[in-house]
Amino acid sequence: MLQSNRYYMYYLALSSAFCGYGLLIYLSMTKHNSDDTSIVLVSGLLSLVMLLVQYPTRKIFKLLFHREPVYKQATKFSDHLPLDDLLYLLIILLVPVFSVFTIISLIK
Repeated sequence: MLQSNRYYMYYLALSSAFCGYGLLIYLSMTKHNSDDTSIVLVSGLLSLVMLLVQYPTRKIFKLLFHREPVYKQATKFSDHLPLDDLLYLLIILLVPVFSVFTIISLIK
């Protein structure tokens, strides 16, 4: 998906719309019941933050290692992921989760 800038911009716009919709639901739910509203905000923000983190991380990875990151399952030729691919995978999975939960904790 990220190998083409056109697809990235399309998914970024789609994820921004989803985030805006989640924010509208969050704002309308806080007026009535503020107990279970954080899950709505997390689900709305997570896709947008993941795309915003993944694109520059992929560009830096390609600049450093001169290849596309591979985060598939191990093939029959290798029984584990290389360390650089594992680091890329951890960055694109953990940074969005921690940043969204930090935003949620700052809001509340």
